[in-house]
Amino acid sequence: GMSLKRPSQNFEQHRELLQKFISDYTVKGESDPKYISLLQEVANRQRVIIELSLDDLRRSTQGEDDLLESISGNTLFYVNQICEIFDKLMPAPDMEYDEDTVDVLTKHREQTDAPQRVPASLKRRYELFIVPETGKPCSVRTLMAQHVGSLQTVRGIV
Repeated sequence: GMSLKRPSQNFEQHRELLQKFISDYTVKGESDPKYISLLQEVANRQRVIIELSLDDLRRSTQGEDDLLESISGNTLFYVNQICEIFDKLMPAPDMEYDEDTVDVLTKHREQTDAPQRVPASLKRRYELFIVPETGKPCSVRTLMAQHVGSLQTVRGIV
């Protein structure tokens, strides 16, 4: 598998900053915290993708350079960290929804297996995409092996 670079020494502090950011960050003019609202939509089966914007993080009080650089330089590691925070903060559904296949399978698995044997990543009902800060994209040919696992903005024709 891909090796995860161990993050900066400020790992615990980064985790606290991220949790506070996810709990509190509110867009101007909105009353509810943005990411908690997105998690509520996930819980209500209305959303499967969460985009976490580094521009939001930069604008927040938690947006320290060290944290943003760490996320950009070691994105895969931080995706796992942020998902763990999302799992912890995930609200209960606050509206009716139709059970889907995942609900049925999860219920079945919890009744048969020991629940702790089911990894958290399999229980997640969302995918996390980290949206890089708006900045200058690079060309594909300038990407090098050292960029693997980090967040890069590339321009190209699709």
